[in-house]
Amino acid sequence: MPRGIHPFCQPDPRGFLPLSEQPPRRTWIERNAGALRHNAALLSERAGGVSLLAVIKTNAYGHGMTWAAETLKGQVPGFAVATVEEGIEVRAVAPDHEIVVLGGAIPGQEGVAAAHNLRLTTFDGLGLDRAVAAGVKTAIKVDLGMHRLGFALDDLPEQLPEGAWLMGHLPRADDGDPEQSQPLIATMKRLTHRYPHHPASLAGSAALIRFAQARQEWVRPGLSLYGVEHFAGEGAIGVKPVLSWYARVLQVRDVAPLEYVGYGRHHRLLTASRIAVVGAGYGDGLSRRLGGRGEVVIAGKRYPVVGVVCMDLLMVDVGHDPVKPGATATLIGAGIPVADMALALGTIPYEVLTAIRSRVIRLDR
Repeated sequence: MPRGIHPFCQPDPRGFLPLSEQPPRRTWIERNAGALRHNAALLSERAGGVSLLAVIKTNAYGHGMTWAAETLKGQVPGFAVATVEEGIEVRAVAPDHEIVVLGGAIPGQEGVAAAHNLRLTTFDGLGLDRAVAAGVKTAIKVDLGMHRLGFALDDLPEQLPEGAWLMGHLPRADDGDPEQSQPLIATMKRLTHRYPHHPASLAGSAALIRFAQARQEWVRPGLSLYGVEHFAGEGAIGVKPVLSWYARVLQVRDVAPLEYVGYGRHHRLLTASRIAVVGAGYGDGLSRRLGGRGEVVIAGKRYPVVGVVCMDLLMVDVGHDPVKPGATATLIGAGIPVADMALALGTIPYEVLTAIRSRVIRLDR
């Protein structure tokens, strides 16, 4: 370790100290490389040998983009990112992999994308012309009804550039009537017949799991890579959560009946209770709305979050239990999966995970 630099101050101290010897922290994430590799292997098997384009955009859904690339580069042939900037960052750790920029490029970025051997998603004629002129690899995005990015079917060119891919996306692969996706899968199948020499990619995580006919030359697992099941019960495939999020109890207060907790006096205790103040807040990526909706786990037991979540703190009603300062509160992890937090907030796991700020240090088990 360089002299004068304490590991506490390192942005990523994994190279200096094992997890068991890390200095105390207010809040931190532990991530499991073995679980990530397990999930990739499981999804690859599910895909029947089709090539995996691991989606690691948006900091690998909060897990760490370059960490995910380093972990998986010996196991998958390609990665998907959102922006050219992300693609350049991943290229530095995965020099020989296919890297697809799902969000395409803004005008003027084509040259740097070509220099880093990225594949740009293009979604209109002008963007395709710029990509071809710059000599950059392309993936032609087709709009299958989301009315987001993509060529309308009638606007597709007669011929695609040499080596170009076809890409589509199903708007309701993980909810609603599965029959709604079948016509879109059939449309993509017709396009592969129209452009027979161009690899295609349609299936994200949910479609990969749900629709065998959507597994084309490349599949793009995202959320399931990180251990979040798309389907409950018999639909679960056995992915393992990769990320756990913890924070320390900083203080425990005895609060009298009818006293208020937190900003705005939104939560009032009806009976005497003990309030544990935990060292994480919306400045770390928790939703401010978690108070009155969410829970944390302390010593194996769930407790409700009360009051409005603060920038750096949240308050938990632990009743009369003997919780002490220094105890570990699990925000996401064993006993409280990310799907539970998302459900409490009326949102989706994607939003919860990608909201986690960079100041929450990621440590490896």
